[in-house]
Amino acid sequence: MAEATNSLTTTARTKTFLKITVVTWDSLLDILVDSVSQAIKNYCGRDFITTTYTDEVYSIEEEGQTILKIKNFPIITLTSIKIDDVVQSSSIYDVGKNSGLIKFDGGIEEGFAHIKVTYSAGYGAKGALPSDLELACWKWISILYNNGQSEGISNEKIGDYSVSYKDLSADIPQDIKLILDTYKTI
Repeated sequence: MAEATNSLTTTARTKTFLKITVVTWDSLLDILVDSVSQAIKNYCGRDFITTTYTDEVYSIEEEGQTILKIKNFPIITLTSIKIDDVVQSSSIYDVGKNSGLIKFDGGIEEGFAHIKVTYSAGYGAKGALPSDLELACWKWISILYNNGQSEGISNEKIGDYSVSYKDLSADIPQDIKLILDTYKTI
């Protein structure tokens, strides 16, 4: 089993961080890489690996709204913005690629309810992420790996064996949370 293509790091890079040189734990590390990557994406409310989003829907919060916050950023390319399925000219908006903010000149006219945005966003592939983000992933994996298989179990019963797992994002260590908070969408 290999880690998912949208994981924030690789098993090989994680093994280097953990100073593991044997393949004995690769399957467990694959699972931890995927699980922690997903927990980080859930906590931050966004993806980090470069992905193309087609007709991602946004709604107008108030009449005359001039700024639209795109869910995933940094924006690499903005292909189109449609308001009520009409493609808008790029001359009526400015794109803040690093912030994910699109500013409309003069605001969005009354009566428009839906905006669809097609764009590519992200930091690149695994290994191209900001180093502090990948470090947060490795540190969290390290904690789970070093605490053994009981980490994350909220309830365990022996007779007619049963196990329940807690939400990973509920127990993010403080030093990791400080890093992730800089990437969290508001």
